[in-house]
Amino acid sequence: MKYNNQKRGFALIEIIVGSAIAIGVFLALGSIGKYSLLLVTEANLRVRSSFLAAEGVEAVKIMRDTSWLKNIATLNPGTAYYLSFATSTNMWATSTASALIDGIFTRTVTLQNVSRDASDRIIASGGTNDPNTKKVTATVSYSVRGQSRQDSIATYMTNLFNN
Repeated sequence: MKYNNQKRGFALIEIIVGSAIAIGVFLALGSIGKYSLLLVTEANLRVRSSFLAAEGVEAVKIMRDTSWLKNIATLNPGTAYYLSFATSTNMWATSTASALIDGIFTRTVTLQNVSRDASDRIIASGGTNDPNTKKVTATVSYSVRGQSRQDSIATYMTNLFNN
């Protein structure tokens, strides 16, 4: 009789230990799954942000192609502009009024004057202002878990069509 009670006692301990191990494994898998989902969500936001920044540069190029004098030369250097697309005219436009994209992202486009040296190379400071070249920076800001994030793309653009 004593031998059966010992067997039952060991079986009960084995069940408790086995259950604890199984629960620990499931909790660990749940934590890994939750963290993986968080990483995928953040990566998705980062990819969307990068695409929106690239779209911002492309929108400014379209505006340049339409009319440098009307759409680009009139913009103040260093001012953050927000882009909007008018479906009625199929045209991009700039404004200083902030607008959220998908309720998450804020995209700004900033143009800077460009200076050139005597050899016609772009230089950071000094030189002569080139009115037919601008540095375009598209910046997309968003928040992830209470932290601000920002992605930017910068390029140079010229008055290609002299319009």
